[in-house]
Amino acid sequence: MFRLSEIVSKPVISLYEARREGIVVGCIFDAKMSRLMALAVECEDETDAGKKRLDLKNIYKHDSDAVVVKNSAVLRFCDKAIGGCPIGLIAYDHEGTVLGTIDDIGIDVRGKVLWISCNGVNLECTRLVSRSDKLVIFCGAGKPPKLTSPRSKRVATKRIEAALAKAETAGGQIRLHAQVSRTPPPKDSKMRNYDFLVSKIVERDIVSSIGEVIALEGDVITDAIIDLARNDHKLVQLALYCR
Repeated sequence: MFRLSEIVSKPVISLYEARREGIVVGCIFDAKMSRLMALAVECEDETDAGKKRLDLKNIYKHDSDAVVVKNSAVLRFCDKAIGGCPIGLIAYDHEGTVLGTIDDIGIDVRGKVLWISCNGVNLECTRLVSRSDKLVIFCGAGKPPKLTSPRSKRVATKRIEAALAKAETAGGQIRLHAQVSRTPPPKDSKMRNYDFLVSKIVERDIVSSIGEVIALEGDVITDAIIDLARNDHKLVQLALYCR
């Protein structure tokens, strides 16, 4: 086991290039903050400035004065914004009580989060309700409410507007199409056998094996989401957690 505070702010050095690549300035967790997926490294070279992603599996050593990688190729730019470090964020429970400040996170060698320390008290990561770059919210004494993404409401509104646009007007009355089934895909379509998932609602975040979001809770499943899930072998998980 190691503590996140033992890694943040350490330099990253590469063995092959014998070079200091940058400083660890942040981290990338999965959607539930139950596993550390990668570190964010601020590059120091002016010709290669910016943050890079260093996956946990590509770290050779980290238990001394520096984080060691075999070569600089394992550091790669990320298209998405890389988050900062949760240490120092204020924590609340879901009823609005201040719990204190996140001061450390315990992680095992495979990246699993063992505990989150708040003012010296270790909290289980299963108590986490939600998080952002500003706050961390844990479950309090009572049962927290079920949270849904506001995106699902926007998508539902768009679907209603689309249905109204396709409505037929007859005798001064509006008649909406009641049919909701999809036309089966062609035989050579990648969607075959999984088209039944389209238009269903995702009940929990689906994350790829490298920590990238495939679908968020409340999202309406589309052909694109199914393709992303298929490419990362997450179709079964997507089918299990939808309604």
